[in-house]
Amino acid sequence: MAAGMQLRQVVVSRGAPGGRPQRILDVAACDIAPGSRVAIMGPGGAGKSTFARVITRLEHDSVGSVQWYIAPGSAAPLIGRPVVFVPQRADAAMSCNTVRAEIGLALELAGVSGAALNDAVHRAITAMGLDGSVLDRDPLALSGGERRRVAIAAALAVAPGMLVLDEPSAGLDARARDVMHLAIEGLHRHGISTVIVTHDAAEARRLADRLIVLDGGRIVRDGPVGELLDDAAACRQYGIEPEVDIRIIERIHRDRPVHTLGLSTTSAREAWIADQCALRRAGTSASTSDVSVAGTISDTASAAAAGSDYDTGAHQHGRHPSPQLPASPPSGVDPRVRITAFVTIIAASFAAHSMIGVGVVLAAVVGSALRSRQSMRAVAVVLKPVVALLAGILILQVAVGADPTVHVTPSLTVDSGALWALQRSLQVCALLIAGLVVGVGTGPIDIAAGCSFLLAPLRLLRLPVTDLALVMGIGAAASSAMAAELQQLEDAQLARGIEPSSLPLRRKLRARTMLIVPLFVLASQRAHHMAEALAVRGFVRGQRIQFMWRRGGLTARDGSILIGAGLLLAISLQL
Repeated sequence: MAAGMQLRQVVVSRGAPGGRPQRILDVAACDIAPGSRVAIMGPGGAGKSTFARVITRLEHDSVGSVQWYIAPGSAAPLIGRPVVFVPQRADAAMSCNTVRAEIGLALELAGVSGAALNDAVHRAITAMGLDGSVLDRDPLALSGGERRRVAIAAALAVAPGMLVLDEPSAGLDARARDVMHLAIEGLHRHGISTVIVTHDAAEARRLADRLIVLDGGRIVRDGPVGELLDDAAACRQYGIEPEVDIRIIERIHRDRPVHTLGLSTTSAREAWIADQCALRRAGTSASTSDVSVAGTISDTASAAAAGSDYDTGAHQHGRHPSPQLPASPPSGVDPRVRITAFVTIIAASFAAHSMIGVGVVLAAVVGSALRSRQSMRAVAVVLKPVVALLAGILILQVAVGADPTVHVTPSLTVDSGALWALQRSLQVCALLIAGLVVGVGTGPIDIAAGCSFLLAPLRLLRLPVTDLALVMGIGAAASSAMAAELQQLEDAQLARGIEPSSLPLRRKLRARTMLIVPLFVLASQRAHHMAEALAVRGFVRGQRIQFMWRRGGLTARDGSILIGAGLLLAISLQL
């Protein structure tokens, strides 16, 4: 089966907190024919991953038209999506205990079972060069390269017509990369269209016939892969590092561009370099330059292996001063104001004794989220567990039969377990949305810097203010971070063909609950990375950190936020 894609007038814009929306991607038209092999390249921040998400219909901030179609005579996919996406962190969403269950998950949730399910799983692992011995193993116990291939096999199990891969060989060693490339080449022989997002020119040349170059969110080059990659100067213009053999030939033939030599294939370039080396050993050289070929090859290869920006002076031994954490206040609201407002909202939420009071607090928090350009989808992602919690509480209230007293207004009381559960759930919603607002545009270190300043008087009591500030900073950013992680996990499910909206209720609940373990694993990894970052900076528990942040004066906007938070607390006390 082969699938194609037509893209028309697609624009992706994202708004910075307190600023204008920034255009991330702007593509007037792009067609990918069935059976194509396409590579997407460009400098960092060019919009490559966003482009991949757009063509797989996973980008929620896009406008425009993205149409999929199946080549005439091709079979339909086993389930709905003919185009699937394998992101860089696809293995992070693995939630099954065996490779067999992981690869067949999307089909099983769609109702496929028995021989059809087993056949699809075996076809997928065979296509990725895996044998049947891995089927009963834990996917998280596999090597990095094997996990990556299992993630691709899980996408292939639904028999798609187009496979979009974001950096499929990133972080793999040479042997694992070669195995991965062989497997992807085999997909094209089976008629599957492939789109590869990569920074590696050699990978693009091997796995693609067509190269699309993005820069600043726009397509700036689109043509045969060798047309650009043979031109070292053009590669560098678009932030693409030329291949090693191209760089070697460029240094030997300084007076002539590489793409004018007619060396259109890797084997031709390697043969030319070998001939130059043989001529040099024989005492003659066909090159017009007076450069030592052997020395050039050695120097270029060493630079490629070590990295051209390696700085030996960066490794200096000696005693380190007290750690400094870079924290720069955003252009919007001061972190100290955000923290104070957040604490005030917490107090207002729990100080409200009636449903009306809680509703006022929630409305104020939602309004703040809208003004801070917080994504309503992120808010919805965070609130989904609260809705589930509300449903559980209501069921327990019905089962137990308890009817606690609830104040609808300060003067009107009702004995209703359902209203009590609703009031508590609304309070939790207010706290979660307030946490999202605090996290928008403010990193955990910025929040920690503000907390350290606000809690400074507690040092007189010999309390660990630095530790408390870091915990509060990480905790305040947790809501937005967890919302982002959960959104990525949901997108990873959708990318491999699992669409909960089209599943029966029981299977939908199963698909959602399978995200719980990966979510907590990602949260633990995030905490571990934060601890490593602090350790690298020389942080020791109980040691005072010097936050590199100039604490400026408060603006009129900061003052209005503090006044608004205070008024909200006063109103909630009266309701």
